[in-house]
Amino acid sequence: MGRCPKHPPGRATYLPQVWEQIPDPKRFLASLARKAGLDSTVYSDPTINFSVYYVDIIKYLLRRV
Repeated sequence: MGRCPKHPPGRATYLPQVWEQIPDPKRFLASLARKAGLDSTVYSDPTINFSVYYVDIIKYLLRRV
């Protein structure tokens, strides 16, 4: 499940796979806020909204002939 914070003036998203790279929730949210150009403490603002989405990961193998 992906998360996309929406808070003027910024917006950002990470694919769910990023959780593997930043498993700590506080660090993850702070990183996402910085990506959106927001202060890393923006999540304490009660007016922040999130969009949540799901992705399907499709892996395929290309084979040379």
